[in-house]
Amino acid sequence: MRSDQLRRLIRETLKSSPPNLYSLAAENLLLGTAAHESGGFQYLYQVNGPALGFFQMEPATLDDLYTHYLAYKPELRHALEILRPRALKRPEALSGCLAYSIVAARLHYYRFPEPMPENAHDIEQLAALYKRRWNTTAGKATETDFIDAYARYVKG
Repeated sequence: MRSDQLRRLIRETLKSSPPNLYSLAAENLLLGTAAHESGGFQYLYQVNGPALGFFQMEPATLDDLYTHYLAYKPELRHALEILRPRALKRPEALSGCLAYSIVAARLHYYRFPEPMPENAHDIEQLAALYKRRWNTTAGKATETDFIDAYARYVKG
């Protein structure tokens, strides 16, 4: 997939979801996350692992999102659930429905209280947020991996 196509889908999906999910910084953060996690928008299934979709969200992360965040935010849970095709169970929807995976990824970042960077184009700040909240300090990806993937697959 081309990054401009995914960018458009991210923008349209987030703008049609609850009003506070879209920002240009969130759009860039999700693009960078997908660029790195999916190997340049190539993989919907992690090689030798459980992660699914362009964002490579693990089923355990999705379950945690539902259990510890969306259980207390019914309007956000509904916004995510209406995107999931009935034929797909929750984890499978991450690879089978782009809109569902976009909103799930955005909600994962949204659940944390820290704001998006003020400068939506500050890739270093976006990379730091990615590392803290998506990959975590225990994960093997680095901020440099995010920055490199963004430069190669999003701006390139």
